[in-house]
Amino acid sequence: MLEIPITENRPTRIEGGDLQWTAHRNRSDGILTAGISEDFARVWRSGHLGIYGDVAGIMQRDPPFRYYGGGLVYRQSFGARGQAIRPYAGLGVGFYHLAIHDWTDQSVDRVGEKLFVGLDTPSGIFVEVAASTFGKTDQRQLNTLGVSLGFRF
Repeated sequence: MLEIPITENRPTRIEGGDLQWTAHRNRSDGILTAGISEDFARVWRSGHLGIYGDVAGIMQRDPPFRYYGGGLVYRQSFGARGQAIRPYAGLGVGFYHLAIHDWTDQSVDRVGEKLFVGLDTPSGIFVEVAASTFGKTDQRQLNTLGVSLGFRF
């Protein structure tokens, strides 16, 4: 069952966080991230379908890896509404532009996927852990793992 428009009062989510990409010169560098999403439909009882945009490394000077992109996202909440802390999980699929600056400089455009889990609070604050993959280039897997803190409004 798909309900449009969304009836919850906080469909917009913004977040900032830290991304770990371990393919850079055999060390792990933190890369700053930011994102925004907007729910446009409720699916079943506590699922949400929306659009999202993500950036990583854009706000930093000379990061080894940066990207921007966006696409469709599905998020499923678990637990009862009004619960103090409500877990959720989701999947996003979108189109990204990636710039890699480590052993060689290269840019690629491709489809990327992200899986995420998080905790929502009634105040609108949430914390999320996400794993993303953008495929393989130059014998490297372009996988990331990050943690974000955000706010729903």
